Amino acid sequence: MQQLGCPQPHLRQLTKIAKRLAPLSTLHPLPQELQRAIAAGETIDSLPAAVRELAENAIDAGARRIDIDIELTEDLSLRVRDDGTGMAPADLAIAAQPHTTSKIAQLSDLQNVRTLGFRGAALFGLACLGDLSLCSRVAIADGWQAHYDRQGNLQGELRPQGMAPGTVVQVRNLFAAVPQRQAALPSPAQQMRQVQQTIYRVAIAHPTITWQVHWNRRLWFALWPGQHPADLLPQMLRGTPPEILARLHLPWLDLALGWPDRLSRPRPDWLLVAINGRVVYCPELMETLQQALAKTVPRHRYPVCVAHLRVPPTAVDWNRRAAKDTVYLQDATQWQQRLTGAIAQALASPTPTPSRLLRLAEETAAYTAQTPANVRAIAQVRNTYILAEHPGGIWLVEQHVADERAIFEALTAAWHTVSLDSPLVLEALTTEAAMTLNQWGIDLEPFGEQTYLVRSLPQVLVNHPDRSDILRELSQAEDWPAMQATLACRCAVRNGMPLDLPALQSLLDRWQSCRHRHTCPHGRPIALNLEDATLARFFRRHWLVVADKNPPAASAEGSS
Repeated sequence: MQQLGCPQPHLRQLTKIAKRLAPLSTLHPLPQELQRAIAAGETIDSLPAAVRELAENAIDAGARRIDIDIELTEDLSLRVRDDGTGMAPADLAIAAQPHTTSKIAQLSDLQNVRTLGFRGAALFGLACLGDLSLCSRVAIADGWQAHYDRQGNLQGELRPQGMAPGTVVQVRNLFAAVPQRQAALPSPAQQMRQVQQTIYRVAIAHPTITWQVHWNRRLWFALWPGQHPADLLPQMLRGTPPEILARLHLPWLDLALGWPDRLSRPRPDWLLVAINGRVVYCPELMETLQQALAKTVPRHRYPVCVAHLRVPPTAVDWNRRAAKDTVYLQDATQWQQRLTGAIAQALASPTPTPSRLLRLAEETAAYTAQTPANVRAIAQVRNTYILAEHPGGIWLVEQHVADERAIFEALTAAWHTVSLDSPLVLEALTTEAAMTLNQWGIDLEPFGEQTYLVRSLPQVLVNHPDRSDILRELSQAEDWPAMQATLACRCAVRNGMPLDLPALQSLLDRWQSCRHRHTCPHGRPIALNLEDATLARFFRRHWLVVADKNPPAASAEGSS
């Protein structure tokens, strides 16, 4: 201290001050038991979290069937049974100790996670929060039972247990060790609704698994397996016919999508992204879904879409939150572009070629994403609808919304304005409204109080008789899509306007070239499809010959 220039008297004074402050020090390391209890509370903070962790462990063990029993009476009890690979006795003895896992072994493994669980925290957390016991059996050995104390240590010895191969995890008196958390739990009905949503989200990413859930010893619901998320959605969204769901299977993606004009929700609760077997919150991909499906559903409604991506494990960081429901994804822009293309592909998937053979008229017609080829306008109905025929049946197309969709997609694909030969005088326009129009690329010049000269317009407005009123509407739009949707609606052919056959055919052709043919930009349906099979069923024809030049006499008359 002398070398640093501190006089000796000052050094003695600092020493005395330090001695007086020493008893006031509040920093100390937490006891190991307290550290573990805090970690357990971060992993298992609710009944749905406990269900999720045990279900994911079962899936990691290769389970094809998962049975869940929940009792919400005086004490909260949970039991999860699976038919997975099971655990050997040596593993069963230490299964509930903190950070005990078979899924990662070194730091580099954390960058290459291929399982749903990997931290070894779930069973230990349950042991800290309740009375935990496990029964497990591998296929070539006997079953064993284990009980654990609050520190995750084995109580007593393993005991033989007769059982099928797999694992049964049971925890009684869950949260009894944390009275504050137990008192803050929601009502039983609320907890079970959250459990149901949790199971749905785990199951939708693993559609090949069978689920049975019992509540207070009664069967609550079951989910039967399929090969694609679209096979489970009708079971989760009751009343949803399978034929109104589009499905796409690619090496890197499973996509289930409700046709926008047939299926939507009042909330975005079924707009889901899953990555490598887990439904997650990934802001970049969620934004991609919303943008790709924007202006395809009715106003204030949200689409139904489940996108399950298979991403290289090294591109995902699962270690951002204890629940592993928020991830960091490398090369997010690349995956956004691929997902956008996949959604467009699903919405414009090719329609199977109609069969030329006999078809049963009782066959239910399936809704298809793409209008068939060779659609021919044959009449205008009530100056509003286009009656068109195609090889598989007939369409009734509303002329206004079909033209609106075609104009909207043209505007979004190539937005530009053209200079006017003579400026348009626009009156009663506020400064804020003029600034908004400038944002849309429309050139305005002040020409008096609340009066402007408009020197450029989008091409569709150049010769429109109501262009002044339309510009005032555009000045109130909140964003680009809303502005373009308004412009398309105002410039589309009106219902009630008579059109000749060439004009009807031209409108149909432009509509067929659109990427999203189901709805207008505001979410209204565009076409009604009546397939040959549907018509034959209505007229009680048992057999139908499609596109045969010389049909047999019996099929021409039908039979009854």
